[in-house]
Amino acid sequence: MQPFRGPWGWMYWNLTLAAVPMLLAFVLFRRRARTGVVWWAGVALFVAFLPNAPYVLTDIQHYAFDVARFGRTTSMVRYAALFAGGMAAYVIAMWRCTRFMVARRVAIVGVVAVNACACALCSVGVYLGRVHRFNSWDIVRTPESVAEAAFHSLSSRAALVGMAKVFAVIAIGALVGIVLLDAVASLRRRQSA
Repeated sequence: MQPFRGPWGWMYWNLTLAAVPMLLAFVLFRRRARTGVVWWAGVALFVAFLPNAPYVLTDIQHYAFDVARFGRTTSMVRYAALFAGGMAAYVIAMWRCTRFMVARRVAIVGVVAVNACACALCSVGVYLGRVHRFNSWDIVRTPESVAEAAFHSLSSRAALVGMAKVFAVIAIGALVGIVLLDAVASLRRRQSA
């Protein structure tokens, strides 16, 4: 079986990339994690890959083509799974990060600021990926190109409007998801006590 081949291979690849920050969150944001140089390098990797999770939402641009090719029901199910998987990966990653900060007694203002910055960075990252076709590893390979594209994008009214829309979707999805995960975790703690 070769999951990245075939007509839906790009979906599997995008979901795999979306899972990277979630998996990193499980490693980085453990209760007893030591925050040394290696940990901070891991956080940088986490930040670089985080936009891959909400990026899958922009794959809606392929939907009409896939409906014509594979039918409405098949396409709808696959796209629903793609969107749910990408947003779940983002929400779980940021929930782990949020719980880590709360456990370390970071002020609520700091927790909100980190989550807002994550949404903003993801909005820029999604724009750079979708419009300029950059990948997470381009930050290391061609940092000057990424920085230049980001700077020009931030000075474009149309790009800012697009990023604001992406920010709103990510922020609302993350807020709802984090609150739900916290409620489930709280319920499980009460049941086990």
